[in-house]
Amino acid sequence: MSAWDVYQNKGVRALLVAFPVLLVLLGFLKPFIGVEGWSIGLVSLVTISVVLMWWQVRRTFPLGGIGSTDEKVVPIGASFSRTYEAATEAVKDCGWKLIERNPQAGTLKAKIGRSINTLYGQLFIISVKRVDERSSELNARCSTLYQILDYRRNNKMIEKFRSRLHQRLSSS
Repeated sequence: MSAWDVYQNKGVRALLVAFPVLLVLLGFLKPFIGVEGWSIGLVSLVTISVVLMWWQVRRTFPLGGIGSTDEKVVPIGASFSRTYEAATEAVKDCGWKLIERNPQAGTLKAKIGRSINTLYGQLFIISVKRVDERSSELNARCSTLYQILDYRRNNKMIEKFRSRLHQRLSSS
């Protein structure tokens, strides 16, 4: 999900229009309410707008982060079912919260919680495709919620997952 997708949300567009309108309205009211009333109104307007914008963006997170995204496609020398089960266990080994599992489609969604390493958290989407009877292809996508720059955190999470997946596949 990109910033353009978030902009397409009617609530976000309404906030982007309402903010300047209310700012102009406050400017007209300044002679009547004084500088102190205008300052309180301005601070309230900014605070409410930031909270509402955060809430609108936060609602889109389960669908995908709006920040930076890294994606890797990895060929796996194991069957589809074995790769999918190993991927499910690898997500659990990483300590991430599994929020959606669809074995028929071969997809998993996991949420990586907030920490110093991940800041606001990340969304991890895994899809496994069948190539033939003995091999499959894994697509791992990690996206952040707010950050435009992730300082390679997404890539580190993908590598952590790949490492755990290969451990699971080699041990069974």
